[in-house]
Amino acid sequence: MARQLHFTPAATAALVHRRAELIDSGLYLADDNIRTLVCWARLPGSRGRAHQLVVKDADKSSTTEDDADAPSKSPNSADDDAADLTETPKIAEPAHLAIVARISEDKFYMISDANWRPSKYSPHFAEVKASCMLTAPPDTLNLRAFKSDWKVAFGNLLHLQNEIATKGFMEKCGLLSDGSLVKLKHKLFDKNDDGWNSGEEPAANTTPVSEDASTNTESNELESEFHIANWPCWTNEAKAAIEDLKETHTVIPIPVYDHCNRLVKPKQYRAVLQGATVEVHFTLRHWSIGYTASRGGSDSGSGGLDVYSADVFAIHVIRPPPPSTLSSLRKRKVSMKSPVTTPIKRRRVVVPVILSYLVNFLLGPFQLSSPVLSP
Repeated sequence: MARQLHFTPAATAALVHRRAELIDSGLYLADDNIRTLVCWARLPGSRGRAHQLVVKDADKSSTTEDDADAPSKSPNSADDDAADLTETPKIAEPAHLAIVARISEDKFYMISDANWRPSKYSPHFAEVKASCMLTAPPDTLNLRAFKSDWKVAFGNLLHLQNEIATKGFMEKCGLLSDGSLVKLKHKLFDKNDDGWNSGEEPAANTTPVSEDASTNTESNELESEFHIANWPCWTNEAKAAIEDLKETHTVIPIPVYDHCNRLVKPKQYRAVLQGATVEVHFTLRHWSIGYTASRGGSDSGSGGLDVYSADVFAIHVIRPPPPSTLSSLRKRKVSMKSPVTTPIKRRRVVVPVILSYLVNFLLGPFQLSSPVLSP
């Protein structure tokens, strides 16, 4: 992909037009009206307090403010089970939020194996989620409007996060970080036999499960390099673990698209995304996990953790990352002598030679020839 860092006038006009389209969609996070167009809804069939941000129904509001203010309950309480049996939930449309941001070079794991190594947070490769951090767009003339939008967008995300936070819970994780970063995730694998239950509560001390992959599974339209049999892995642990998944799981390619709307190949994720300015569409979900004795609390009412997950729906590259200088440094040839030190030039002593020629020139006509000896 060409790394064009400066936009042509036509490209700049297209960005202005695209921003207007995002605002008209009603789901652009920098739009002041977005708080009135979306709401949190209970995930049907979920155990515990699991919610998804959905497009608000114009006829019937399904806000969960009363639920958020209610006393905390254990996720496996009998009241929750009874509610699941009596509810006839209406399937609402997930809100595909939009934001324009730059993908940070730090904490970048939005690659084909998520840089996976077994840990207590991600012990199994089948459950790994690729992730990256979003930050403000670069402050350039062409992207100045999106730069000013970032503060508004971040404020709206903070509002949505706090809107569903559980009363009495002090900890939040999974979405906002350091006051200016947004964490983005993508689930890489889906089990073939039984579909993933999007409403299932994540276990304690684990990252929430990513977006339902029903629209992102493999199909005959994808090239062979997007299939799990040819899926590239980089760590030794991931290379070994993927062999056990090839018969039981399906890979879910990261939905990254270049400036021509072409799906980016898995081996190019890092080169295309890290440091790039992108337009991201994602869904937002929430889980409320109550602390029990097994989870570090003295009882079920001692507080808990609000967990959030921003799951990728689509990523479009607006501006590629700046070119890396590492490749040029690796190809550089090192000289045996320092390239920055000027060598001392020694003068050649040429005076005796010049004098010799001068004497021969001046005295040549007066030199006596050798006498010729007669026999």
